[in-house]
Amino acid sequence: MEYLPSAVRSSTVYERSRGTAGSVGGREEEVEEDVEEEPPSPLFYLPALIKGHMTEAMVDSGSGVNAIDEAYALSIGCHLTNLKRPLHLRFGNGTQVSVTKLTNVYMRLGSRLTIRVQLRVIPHMPVCNVILGSRFLRHYDPIIRWSKGYMRIHGVRIPFLDCELPSQELQRAGVLVVDPT
Repeated sequence: MEYLPSAVRSSTVYERSRGTAGSVGGREEEVEEDVEEEPPSPLFYLPALIKGHMTEAMVDSGSGVNAIDEAYALSIGCHLTNLKRPLHLRFGNGTQVSVTKLTNVYMRLGSRLTIRVQLRVIPHMPVCNVILGSRFLRHYDPIIRWSKGYMRIHGVRIPFLDCELPSQELQRAGVLVVDPT
């Protein structure tokens, strides 16, 4: 069984912080404790052109499949092929879905790189139209420059999109959202 887990599988980052443990013998004692801090942004989106239509493709290393929302795929004219047997997926929020179709598309990422990718067609996919999962990442083995906001595939620089989804929408979709405050 393959899973499409939550869109975030963030690693934990620890920050040392100082606090007071209280009064010991009339004086306050300072102690260090580990405090979890959310990484900069575990999700990022790439500009993607599919069949002449621009969209945002979410890159999700926690997803076992590359996927496209069924309604979106139909609206842009993708040819859908039936799978021989259904694939059962589960989102991070526990929602399960049976996938019975796939599509092969040419997708332009950024302004210069066109790739051919097979996408599982998911009915009512939450959060975004396209997910590029671990299969995409393993196949293209991109260099990801988190601090600079881009990824490089075959020498082509593809900038991340500046888009944030509201925490409530991500949580409904099963994405773990940690409030850093």
